[in-house]
Amino acid sequence: MNSAERLKLLVEERPAILWVYDEVNGRMLYVNLAAEEILGHERQLFYDRPAFWFELIHPADKALASAENHVMRTEKLTIQYQTRFRNAEGGYVTLCTTVKTILDPNGRIVRTEGAAIPKTQAMK
Repeated sequence: MNSAERLKLLVEERPAILWVYDEVNGRMLYVNLAAEEILGHERQLFYDRPAFWFELIHPADKALASAENHVMRTEKLTIQYQTRFRNAEGGYVTLCTTVKTILDPNGRIVRTEGAAIPKTQAMK
């Protein structure tokens, strides 16, 4: 197995949702298979609808997610928070999320990269 195959296996087989979002063009660049496994929604929805992830956040948690993302973007910090996401069956999964900003040489945010782990896994 070559290094590219090992990297792909490492990223795809994680029990965490991993993603990369293009902040300049407002589109998802990558989301791993765990998004489908944990939430039950096809990965393609995250590519087709840039705000799909936000649509899935429990209404009572949207203000928290918005506030944390605002802090991340204005202060260019890595953030961590917990929110409930609606799964394909209509229930909710609590995800412990970390999001990091990637800056260009001029200090502008060009990408965000994140990981979200179900709370039950994060607690173990």
